[in-house]
Amino acid sequence: MHENTLTQITNSQKQDTLYEVLEGLTRIPKELPCRLLYDERGSFLFEQICKLDEYYLTRTEMNIMRKNIDEITDVIGKNCSLIEFGSGNSKKTRLILDKIKKPIFYIPIDISLEYLIKSVKTLAKDYPQLKITPVHADYTQNLDL
Repeated sequence: MHENTLTQITNSQKQDTLYEVLEGLTRIPKELPCRLLYDERGSFLFEQICKLDEYYLTRTEMNIMRKNIDEITDVIGKNCSLIEFGSGNSKKTRLILDKIKKPIFYIPIDISLEYLIKSVKTLAKDYPQLKITPVHADYTQNLDL
């Protein structure tokens, strides 16, 4: 099992956050950056929303992945590195990891630090040979990986 090192990328995010909140509260209708909603509770609530019949996007994505998993993993090949933007619970990536021959690296990128840590711990237990380098960042901003 590999030791997983968490990388945090902030891009002067704290200074920008105050500006974005103030700007969003002056808009009509008022709005906040969605990244502020994805703490552990927000990520959990989003996962619950994804299970609703009315929210078909996640279900559709999973069906597309299942239907095309052989073609996807053939293109990826073995001894690969996977990078996932907005990894959340890494459910879709598990389809690939279960099918691919020898994945070497997985880099999940997510805005929710708590959810990222929880997901990485579970993945490390389920895929002990996989080197996981989690990145806590807002991937809608520029990233220096």
